[in-house]
Amino acid sequence: VSTSPEADACHWHPDRPAGVTCQRCDRRICGLCMHQASVGFHCPSCAGPVAVGRRRQVHRRHTPAPSSFAHRDPIAIRVLIALNAAAFLYALSRGASLAGSLGGVGVDFGLVGFGCKAFIGQMCIGPLGVDEGEWWRLATSAFLHAGLLHIGFNMFL
Repeated sequence: VSTSPEADACHWHPDRPAGVTCQRCDRRICGLCMHQASVGFHCPSCAGPVAVGRRRQVHRRHTPAPSSFAHRDPIAIRVLIALNAAAFLYALSRGASLAGSLGGVGVDFGLVGFGCKAFIGQMCIGPLGVDEGEWWRLATSAFLHAGLLHIGFNMFL
């Protein structure tokens, strides 16, 4: 292996330093002669007729364009916020507290209700809820919020 400046020069451009060698023919090539291959780089003659007259591709980082949704009116978000606000105002009108208590609304519309199906003496058995066929609780409980802080953070995030 020679250490002369000619040995470190590009095979096609003797005035340019070569940084790599061709993976097929082991010729030294500069940055202008490098053609990306599946493994390493090829020189112009090994890259074939496709690469003749074509410069090496420079890969730049792709910065995605802003989403097309950013310029549209987010109607689904507005509808969800309106439903949450309406449910919160309804809960307040039915006795819920701004500090966090849902009052009777939590019992009527929460995921798990409180009540009795039957009594044994003074003990209540059989909770109310989805298990008892009250499937509407799956939808209504998603819109209940326990206080201003709860609805504020849920609508913010």
